[in-house]
Amino acid sequence: MKKLANVSGIILAAGKSTRMGEDKRLLPFRGLMLLQHIINASVHSELKEIILVVDDNFALDSFNLARAKVAVSYQRDKGQSYSLNAGLSAISEKNTQGCMVLLADQPLINTELINMLVQKFSEDTESFLAPVKDCVGGNNAVRGNDGVQENNTVRGNPVIIPSTYFEQIKELKEDYGAKNILKNPQTPLKLVSVDEIAYFLDVDTKEAYTYLCKQYDKLIS
Repeated sequence: MKKLANVSGIILAAGKSTRMGEDKRLLPFRGLMLLQHIINASVHSELKEIILVVDDNFALDSFNLARAKVAVSYQRDKGQSYSLNAGLSAISEKNTQGCMVLLADQPLINTELINMLVQKFSEDTESFLAPVKDCVGGNNAVRGNDGVQENNTVRGNPVIIPSTYFEQIKELKEDYGAKNILKNPQTPLKLVSVDEIAYFLDVDTKEAYTYLCKQYDKLIS
């Protein structure tokens, strides 16, 4: 079995929940607050270290961080790229080959998916990696020129960023994260097909939260 790549995890949890109208990190789901689910999935995974990025006013007293450490995004109002930079700057693993970017509003992402993506990334640590739904052509597929959708496939999160792109990512501004880099057709990107549509559910509106609770709240995580 191929040795797993050294991958750090960055949980982006410094957003303002503007579309939700209230702090979505604190919303209840399956007996826990929304943010706790992605923390739990991460800390029990093969990720070498977990960095939770929050704003400087967010209280973490009610959360079980386990082995996750905290980085503060003091410029979260300027966009997601600043929060991602705060996470990248907090990576302490000297031999990190990549970082997985996880979102606070995806409580259905589980340890199994995280580990599978780390395994796939280990086969090619020079390419970005992301899950896709209904990917044509078997387990893996090469992305189209638009970098988002081709042949009825939808690209989702979490994304793994190769360490060779860390410095380029740190130069990004505003609310784009790594999206602009991924839009470049020359950027190496490996897409991994997954069957579960729940992995692609972002809980960023009240309608999405209502759907989450109606469809998944009674299921065992």
